[in-house]
Amino acid sequence: MREVLAYDLMEEMGVPSPEHAYVNFYVNGELFGLYLMVEAIDSEFLERHFANSNGDLYKPDGVGSDLLWIDSDISSYTDINLQTNEDITDNGAFLNFVEQLDEGATDVVNVDMLLRYMSVSTALSNLDSYHGALAHNYYLYDQDGVFTLLPWDFNESFGTFAMNCNGVDIRELYIDEPVSGALSDRPLLANVFADQDNLEVYHQYLTQLIEGTLASDTFTTRVNEIADLIREHVENDPTSFYGSAAFEQNLTSSVSQFFGLTEFMNYRINNMTAQLNGTLPSAGNGSGFCSR
Repeated sequence: MREVLAYDLMEEMGVPSPEHAYVNFYVNGELFGLYLMVEAIDSEFLERHFANSNGDLYKPDGVGSDLLWIDSDISSYTDINLQTNEDITDNGAFLNFVEQLDEGATDVVNVDMLLRYMSVSTALSNLDSYHGALAHNYYLYDQDGVFTLLPWDFNESFGTFAMNCNGVDIRELYIDEPVSGALSDRPLLANVFADQDNLEVYHQYLTQLIEGTLASDTFTTRVNEIADLIREHVENDPTSFYGSAAFEQNLTSSVSQFFGLTEFMNYRINNMTAQLNGTLPSAGNGSGFCSR
């Protein structure tokens, strides 16, 4: 449900997102379990969402995924993982992208789409992402030299991922410094957030979420709708990790290290509102939320 809710929010905010649906998965006629089927981000996805679908698509995960400048040799960025145009690209657009980020530029970034993406990811304290410790679980698409951040893998959103954040409440993640380490180590965010005009637009998107889909009654209704849709299938799942009782409890309250969905969101909304109105700090000293 965390992933479904996150993708639905991304779609609502206008971010190109993969289609998704619940499925009962059978092997040789035997029910194996309830799963979420998620569309691959590939050439067909690009054709549906972008006017120019011939650009380079990357899925960074490792060396180079923080988008920090290393040098002008593409072989130095060993884990940027090109997904399209493997036989024809010289990766020049990507190298220019990270070099421009190193110089503080934002004209190589689809800024508005990044702000929309970050409004959702920050609201969900989603640190299993570019702005978390591992700087992964995202795609980058180059459309005519401008790169768009695309969403992927939100099963650990709603404050579930806590690497390098022991001892802090992730529900209080800074909205203007939503990183687990130094903001400067995430130049895509650092450059865009350095512009006050961008921050104001970003705050408007956060407010839109807070007053809309994430508002307590609206969000609770959505959680209950999804729970009603899958409850029978959760009960019948022969390979579920936690079972029906934990499923029901976690809709509203914590189970083990997992915040309840409505519990998390009510706390997070109050915290973000306080950050937006200035009664709580929205950023630290640049060292990141988890490194305070």
